[in-house]
Amino acid sequence: ERAALRRFWPPVALMAAAALLTAVPLLLFFWRYPYFFVFRIAYVANKGKGAVEGKPWLTWLLNVGRVLRGLFWQGETHLRHNLPGRPFLDPVQSIFFLTGTWAALRRKLDLRFVFLWLWLGVMLLPSILSGDAPHFGRLSGAAPALAIFIALGVSYLITWLHPRTHRLLLFSLFSLLCCISLFFTVRDYFGRYANNPQLAVDFYLPEWELGRYAAAQPAAATLYFTPTQEEMATFYFALADPQRLHSYSGGQGLIPAGEEGETAVYLLRSSANAALAELQAYFPTGTVQVVNDEFVAFHVPPDAPRLSFWGEADASGEAGVSAETAVSVETAISFADAITLRGWSLAADADTLSVTMGWQAAAAMMADYTAFVHVLDAQGNLVAQLDRQPNGYPTHDWRAGEIVVDRYVVPLPAALPPGAYTVETGFYELATLRGLGETAVLTTVTIP
Repeated sequence: ERAALRRFWPPVALMAAAALLTAVPLLLFFWRYPYFFVFRIAYVANKGKGAVEGKPWLTWLLNVGRVLRGLFWQGETHLRHNLPGRPFLDPVQSIFFLTGTWAALRRKLDLRFVFLWLWLGVMLLPSILSGDAPHFGRLSGAAPALAIFIALGVSYLITWLHPRTHRLLLFSLFSLLCCISLFFTVRDYFGRYANNPQLAVDFYLPEWELGRYAAAQPAAATLYFTPTQEEMATFYFALADPQRLHSYSGGQGLIPAGEEGETAVYLLRSSANAALAELQAYFPTGTVQVVNDEFVAFHVPPDAPRLSFWGEADASGEAGVSAETAVSVETAISFADAITLRGWSLAADADTLSVTMGWQAAAAMMADYTAFVHVLDAQGNLVAQLDRQPNGYPTHDWRAGEIVVDRYVVPLPAALPPGAYTVETGFYELATLRGLGETAVLTTVTIP
């Protein structure tokens, strides 16, 4: 083989050098951040229905059987990877494959077949080493090797039968077998698979339709999505501009109200009843449009007030504005020229102190600031507090000019004496405890 090595080493070396050069940026990134190199590997290997907690070796051992059964018998269960229950190989392909493996074993010393076995084994590993085997998406690298084994089986059978069978009969037999295999493929993938009622959901068709709906909104419109979810790739691809969309956790007391004078469109799952009711209470002039069975859109016109003042709304008789989200005191308190407190309202009883605040981002922020509401006694001692990031909408997502209304319910100690207490608020960065500007005193409240 020395002649072959002398002939082929220059192009092989060039190919290896090009591959290494292409991989250098990624390798440097992994060198600097090794966490990202092992994260996906560890996640895939230890998560899934087939994973045995704390025993990866047992998971991998069991996965060998799962992959083999997936190839020939039980198939896959995930609809997005394959028709559930349909094996990777149909019966005809399985017969040809097993015949091909027999033919390859008979020539086990042939380096070409050694390479073929190595190819198949290595490409089965991504599924075997995962926690949810058999995973047909991770078997795609094995498909060419499987096809070659099938072709070997066909070639072996034709060679063996040719001296014993009439040529026309042999041609007819293998044509019939290929037609049977084609029938299985057409029936399973163009019939059963295409008509599966769960297909649209598993391939995120509702998210695609929602993304196209969002993309059709005016360029100046502010887009929100609630509740937050992990799978957003289809939506972002359909939207074509992921930066337009900001996600938040609705129905928990926080409303990102958008910018004054601009249209706001809130995209919600149909099941997000609490979030929709919250928006409808805060924006009485908003309208609901059904996007599909999974999603609705709530449109807020540009002339709708972004910060509702309870006294003004009540005086005008505007129905539906919630006392929990409207503010009663107008302010203009700035926190380091990054966030402005535009207004607040307060309600107190023996057990809790409820404070609603309307913030406005003066500039885009890189940090996630923690907001606080502190209650102090006459001597300046802290007697109650609530420190948390804005509920389901961190400050690094706030846009310049955006108004965010958030409600803070501070639990009061049971033994708190009645009397006058000072309420103050502000922001700080949790990692360093460095405050964002000065603490603002809101008011003095009497606790009964």
